[in-house]
Amino acid sequence: MGNLSPTRSTVLRLGFFLFLIWLFHDTIIWATIRAIWSPSSANARDETGACWAYIGIWWQRLVYGDYPAGELWRPKFVAVAMLVLIAAMVTLRHRLGYRTVLVAASLAWLVAAVILKRGTWAWNLCR
Repeated sequence: MGNLSPTRSTVLRLGFFLFLIWLFHDTIIWATIRAIWSPSSANARDETGACWAYIGIWWQRLVYGDYPAGELWRPKFVAVAMLVLIAAMVTLRHRLGYRTVLVAASLAWLVAAVILKRGTWAWNLCR
């Protein structure tokens, strides 16, 4: 929208936002106003809204599935490592250059692989 005046740009953005609200009106009502927020709702089965109480209770099961409880640190570690790597690549690519950041990310990936394997991969190479 580089060629539009600020007024036109604002009107178009506002119009698009209102169009989205009109388009998703029923979904917004279902997800917020008619939703069940607490699991103690007596008429929970009769409601026609989203059941956020279910999401709160089953969140870990929905995110990790049947992953063993003792090993949940692994997907959590991967998620945090991925976010740290993305943040580092975004912030450092102009200062250090793409090649340096790519090499550093590759080395970080190898370190993460060794940590996830609890060192067994590295120890097997040394034997």
